[in-house]
Parts: sequence; structure tokens; C-alpha cells
Amino acid sequence: MTLSSNNEQNGISWQAAVVWLTAGLAVLLCTAQAHANDDSIRALIQQAGNTDSDEARLDYLKQLRNQPGLDASLKGDLDKLITQIDSWLNEKQLDYFGREVKRNKDFDFKIAEASALYPLTWLYRGRMVIWYAMESGSVWSIPERRRESFAIARGFFEKYAVAFPENKIARMYLGHPTGPYKYYETEPGAPA
Repeated sequence: MTLSSNNEQNGISWQAAVVWLTAGLAVLLCTAQAHANDDSIRALIQQAGNTDSDEARLDYLKQLRNQPGLDASLKGDLDKLITQIDSWLNEKQLDYFGREVKRNKDFDFKIAEASALYPLTWLYRGRMVIWYAMESGSVWSIPERRRESFAIARGFFEKYAVAFPENKIARMYLGHPTGPYKYYETEPGAPA
């Protein structure tokens, strides 16, 4: 008895076996593609979080937004985050978040905590709380309120520094100097 006739006796034709094998391979390929896409998303989020430049962070997030196959939730969160970072960079007056920070000692980016993008909000939320504390006489001039604001901001920076350990800006707010970014040539014979 041949293999073909044996399989046909068992009710399985070689065509059915090929269909099942093809379907199985398709599932494996789709799963592999989904994992590769997830890895690509995570890599861009890490690059965005680890860069010290707000402009570069915005560019990384725009690159991510343009990737095909993103789910609707991630696209929506990207749109919100891109809008907020753009406002941070380009608003003529940076106090657009002041009322909310005054009320809540925080700023709501309207991004769910479960979102892969949520950790990126911590840097801006910490900066917003610090900015408000320093600009508001009702916070800055009262030591207890100033300490409370700084403690809240510090919490945001600590979480950000854990999520994005290469980012120098969050660590700067935590007391680690970043060093000069521009070096100037010295004149010959000038003292060190």
C-alpha cells in the first residue's frame, strides 16, 4: 500500500495536507511579522525616550505614526503625544498647561497608563510641574508647596529615568550634571 492510498483510506488527501500545512505556515509568518512589528514599535519608543532632544523625540514619534499596521489605540495615543510635544516646542506662551497643573499638580495627556507611550509623558509632566512651581508665586514663595511640587516632579523624572536610562535630561533634573554641549576653542597661552 502506498502512502497516498493509505492517507486516502484515512480520509486525508494530500491536497488537504498541503492546505493544512500552508495555513500553519501562514499563521507562523503572521505571528513572526507581528512580533517583528512589535519589536520595531518598542525600538522606536525607546529611541524617542532615550534621546535628549525634544525635536528628535518628535521625529521618532512621527516615524512611528507613519508605520503601517498600527492599531487604532496606538495611533490615537501617538496623535495626542505628538500634539503635546509640538505644543511644548512651539507654543508662544508655555503656560497652556498652567491651569491644569495648578488644579491637579499634573497634566493629563489623555493617554492610558496601559499604553506603550505612557512612560514618555513622565518627562513632560515633570517639567510642567517644575515650570509651574517656578513661575507661580503662590507655589514658589511657600516652601511647603514648593517642596510638594518638586517631590511630584521628582517622581515623574525617576520613573522616566528607569524607563529610558540613556536620557540625560531626566537625570539632570535628578541632580546629575549633563556637561557642556558646545565646546569652544581656547586661545593659545590662555590659562586652563
